[in-house]
Amino acid sequence: MAESRFLGKVSVVARLAIASAVGGALVAGIALPAVGALSDSIGLRAALLSLPMIGLLGGVVLLFALFTVKADMHRLRSAQA
Repeated sequence: MAESRFLGKVSVVARLAIASAVGGALVAGIALPAVGALSDSIGLRAALLSLPMIGLLGGVVLLFALFTVKADMHRLRSAQA
């Protein structure tokens, strides 16, 4: 029984780590190429001003991941009871 509880916690932690990695990759992996591409077409100033919006998009991804982890934690606690 203790092993199944441990594996459930590992699953939740793994999902949190994956969600954090996806959010970080979205901000860092897409922001820099996007600014470069935008600066070629609309200018560097406008491209740099779009950077906070890309960061906000990454924050929204992390926010949705937080709800997923919260639901997983609730499901884990109800399975233990």
